Amino acid sequence: MGTKTVFQPIKPDPSGEPNSFVPDGPPVVTDTRDLSDAAAEALSRLADHCQALYDAGYNFAGRNFQIDPVSLQNVNGAATLALVSQATGQPWPATFVWIASDNTTMPVPDAPTMIGFAASVANHVTTLILTNRALKDAIAVLPDVASCDAFDVTQGWPKN
Repeated sequence: MGTKTVFQPIKPDPSGEPNSFVPDGPPVVTDTRDLSDAAAEALSRLADHCQALYDAGYNFAGRNFQIDPVSLQNVNGAATLALVSQATGQPWPATFVWIASDNTTMPVPDAPTMIGFAASVANHVTTLILTNRALKDAIAVLPDVASCDAFDVTQGWPKN
C-alpha cells in the first residue's frame, strides 16, 4: 500500500527567536499511492461520514431521534404494535410516548401517528443507505488518484 507524505520545509525564524521556525516554500508531497489506495481512502472517508449521519440521528416533529440499529428495532417494534392495534381493534395506549435523543418525550396519541413516525424514519434511513451505495459506486469508477482525493463524500445526502 502506498503512502502520501506532506513535508513542509522550514527555516529559522528571521526574528531571531531561538528554536522558532517558519515555512520555507511550498509543501513537498511524495505520493506512492495507486488508484486502489486512493479509492480505499475515499471509501473510508465515506464510511466515516455516513456513520456520522447515523450518529447525528433523525429530526422529526422538531425533535431529534436516534437511528442506531437498536433504536431502529424499537421503532419497527412499535410500528408493528401500531399495525396490530389497527388490525385487531385493540386500543392504542393513551399515554404512549417516544423518547427523543435529549430524553424529552413525543406523545404518540394513536396508531396512525406511530406508523407515520416509523415510515418517516424508515424513509430517511433508506435514503441514507441508497445515497451511501450511490457514492460507493461513484468512487469505484473514479479514473485516478487525484479524483479520489478530490471526491466530496458529503455530497448528495438527504437533509435532516
